[in-house]
Amino acid sequence: MSASALVSVAVVVAVLSVPAGAGAAAPANDAPAGAIPFATFTAENGVPTEQQAEADLAEATPDAGVPRCLGSGSFARTVWFTVPAADVPRRVRVEALSPSLETAETPDVAAFVQPMAAAGPLTAEPQACDGAGKAGGAGGGRAGTAAGPDPGAGVELRVPAGRVVLVQIGRRTGQRATRVVASLRLTNLPSDRAPRGDVAKGAPVLRSGTSALVALGGATLTQEDPAQPACPASGTVWRRFSVPDAGRIRVAARGAAVSTLTLFRGSRPTGTNAVACANRGSASAPSRPVVEAAQLVALTTTVARPGTVWLRVGTDAPGAGERARVAVAGVCDPAPFATSTAARRRPSVRVTSSGAAAAVSGGRRPRVKVRVSGGCLRGVRVTLTRAGGGTVATGTVARVHPGTRTLTLRRGGPGSRGAAAGRYRLRVVATAVTGGARVTAERTVVLG
Repeated sequence: MSASALVSVAVVVAVLSVPAGAGAAAPANDAPAGAIPFATFTAENGVPTEQQAEADLAEATPDAGVPRCLGSGSFARTVWFTVPAADVPRRVRVEALSPSLETAETPDVAAFVQPMAAAGPLTAEPQACDGAGKAGGAGGGRAGTAAGPDPGAGVELRVPAGRVVLVQIGRRTGQRATRVVASLRLTNLPSDRAPRGDVAKGAPVLRSGTSALVALGGATLTQEDPAQPACPASGTVWRRFSVPDAGRIRVAARGAAVSTLTLFRGSRPTGTNAVACANRGSASAPSRPVVEAAQLVALTTTVARPGTVWLRVGTDAPGAGERARVAVAGVCDPAPFATSTAARRRPSVRVTSSGAAAAVSGGRRPRVKVRVSGGCLRGVRVTLTRAGGGTVATGTVARVHPGTRTLTLRRGGPGSRGAAAGRYRLRVVATAVTGGARVTAERTVVLG
C-alpha cells in the first residue's frame, strides 16, 4: 500500500469506526451482479485524483463458481465493485486495507477484465490477485516491504479501451476484521496499437533453440489472461512453443521493460496449469554481467512429456517502441543467449563400459553403456566388429539425451554365433540434434 493511499483513506477511517449493526443483511454488492462503483473523492485543490469505497463484510458471503486465486481459505466473504469502461486504454490501480493496519488482517483483492459488450458478469478467471495468501502460484511468495509484511493489498492492470473491470474484495477464513477501505486510481494511457500476442489465442510460435524479438508496447490484460499472484504484471504478451522431448526447458527474456515470465501447459492457459514463473531479479536468473543481469528474467523447469508450452512475458511500464528478446531452450538446445564456446559446443559421446563381446561369447544380449554430454544425439548406431572384419552385434536408438545410457545390441552378422578370443572394435556414430554435426566414439575390446 502506497503512502498516498494510506493518507487518502484516513478520511474514512472515522466513519468505519462505527460498529456494524447486529443481524444486518448481506451487503447490496455481495455478488458480482450487484457490483457498485467507487465514489469520487475530492482533493483539496478540487481535482479528484482517486476514488474510494468502503465495505463491511460482516454479513458478506462467498461466491460460488468464482476461483479463489489465493487458496481455498481466501475470499471467504466478499463484496464487489465496478470500474466503468473508458474510450482510451487505462491503468487501473486498486488498493485495499483494514482500518487497523494489522498485517494479519490484510484483505484479498482480485480484478476481472470483462469482454467487450458482455451480457453479464464474467468471473471464470481473475486477471490480477493480491492479498495475505499470495504465497500460492507457480513460484515465489509474498515479499512484503523492507519494514515487514505489507498491511495492504493492491492490483494494477493495463486495460484496453471499452473494457469494464469488476473488483472483488474479500476476507480470508479466520480473519476477525470485517471492514475494508479501498481506493481506485485511474490513469489514461496512450492509444498504442496492441502488440502481436497481446491475447493468448493465436499467439505467435517460437522455435526451441532460437531467440526472437517481442514487442511489448501497448500490452494489456484481457479476460483470457489468468492471474498468477506470485508473478504479477499489469500487461502481458504471449508466445507458444513446442517441446519435442520431456526434460529440462529454459526460457529467458532480455529487455528493460520485462518484469515476469510465466509458463503454462495445456490446450489454453488457465490459473491452474501454470508450471513455473520468475520475477525480475529472482534467483533463477543465471549469472551474468551486472548491466545485462539487470535486464534479464530467466527460469528453468522440467516438463514430464512433450507438447505445447505457453509463454507469458509480463511488463509493467512498456514504452511505445519497447521490445524484448526472448529465447527458448529445450533439453537438447544450448542455454538461452549462450555465447561462450563451452556453452555452444557440439555434443560428445564416449563409451564408459562394455561387456558386449563377452556377452556375445556367452550367448547373452550385449549391452553398452555410453555417456552423452553437451546436447542430444539422434540416429545413434552402435556396432561391434571383430578385428579384421565381421559384424558381431549392432544397435540403433532414435534419440539419446545428455547423461549415461545403456544401449542393448542385437546379435547379427557372420560372427554373431560366438565371439572368439581377440580384439574387437566398438564404434558409436550419431548426429547432433542441434546443428547436425556428426559425432563418433570408438573403444577397443579385448576378449580372452
